[in-house]
Amino acid sequence: MLILFLGLATLSGCTNATVAAPVLDGITVQAFHAIQRCDYNRAIAGLYGPIGCCSLRIRVTASVAYNDWNALDRVRGRMKQAIKGLLLSPATKNFVDKVEAAVPLIRKWHRFEYEEHFLRVAEWERLFSGVYPSFAAANAAIPAGRNNSYDNADSATFLGYKGSVRSSDYPVLFWLAKLLDKNSRVFDFGGYLGISYYSFEKLLDYPPNLQWTIYDVPAVVRAGEELAQEKDTRRRLAFTTTFERAQEFPLFLTFGSFQFPEATFAESFRRLSNLPAHVLINKLPFTERDTFYTLHNMGPALAPYRIANRGEFLESAYDLGYELVDSWDNPEFSCYIPFHPDHSVRAFSGMYLRQKSAS
Repeated sequence: MLILFLGLATLSGCTNATVAAPVLDGITVQAFHAIQRCDYNRAIAGLYGPIGCCSLRIRVTASVAYNDWNALDRVRGRMKQAIKGLLLSPATKNFVDKVEAAVPLIRKWHRFEYEEHFLRVAEWERLFSGVYPSFAAANAAIPAGRNNSYDNADSATFLGYKGSVRSSDYPVLFWLAKLLDKNSRVFDFGGYLGISYYSFEKLLDYPPNLQWTIYDVPAVVRAGEELAQEKDTRRRLAFTTTFERAQEFPLFLTFGSFQFPEATFAESFRRLSNLPAHVLINKLPFTERDTFYTLHNMGPALAPYRIANRGEFLESAYDLGYELVDSWDNPEFSCYIPFHPDHSVRAFSGMYLRQKSAS
């Protein structure tokens, strides 16, 4: 624990032994096990309480000297980010792995604790569990009675209709800015309530004739249509549950969605009589291993989650007549599967595919 403790003490400004004991106790009792379960919210809570005394001087100075009570939230936010960075670091994970290797009982405890935690209905935590050879095998591992898709009232709205624009969204924005003027009819696969449509609106000059159609499951479509009555004042947004309508659109978008359905990208596109000329993909996990599946805790539901072999995916796109114009990484998105580190994905991917005939 010494490496982890010293790092935390440095971050929090704690340098004396009187503070060391409660910090170490906090790590031992709660945070240590939360780290291996990837329950970083709980790990941060377990660490933040014991080291809170170390930041008291900073908070008092900020609030009294400057009468700036918002400084409290800023200091706490930076501290939590620093702690999370430490918990996510390879050094911390390597240390926990060594402890588990030395004491196998701890590893069994961690696995049991993680599986119990994973199966709970929780807020959005991006948790993953298990490695499966097929969609069917992953789906069979979901306990009876649990939601296994977004097609339910809880899953249909819990993400909201706007999201943060991240650095890995800017390649998408770059290509949309070039493509929308001549391709103003957009098919957004798995676009949820309109997250991309509403979030990008402030950064792009949408053409006046824009038609943005979202394909999703029935529960999401119902919620999206109801929300659009209030939010989409220009009536540019529409929804559908029919995938085959994609053949009517020149521009196809899919951001963090094509890893969920049982049908692969190629299998889905082969159902279309006319293929979209342009395909923008973002937030998709790839591997150099054979394609496999894991389970994803989406909060209100558990769902199979495909990690596709990148080479196979691109070959299937080439066979459909597409060429790879651009590609990029999404470092903000990763897939860590506890107890299966060799199957984890450090960064998701994005790409722009274009029909060769449209070049």
